[in-house]
Amino acid sequence: MTIRLFVEAKKRWAISMRECAELFDRYGIDEYIASCYGLFHMQGDLATLDDIEEYMAARGYVA
Repeated sequence: MTIRLFVEAKKRWAISMRECAELFDRYGIDEYIASCYGLFHMQGDLATLDDIEEYMAARGYVA
């Protein structure tokens, strides 16, 4: 799931793999995905990515 979301995020945000990895690390996205897996595995990747963007914004990320 994390890999699929990483690829979708990279495409949506139009950034390099390195930049995407840095954002995932900075905002603890891997851990967030793991903690919400029960919910995320029942919804589509794009909806999950929307949730991840909200999570990042709540932690100060500005696109």
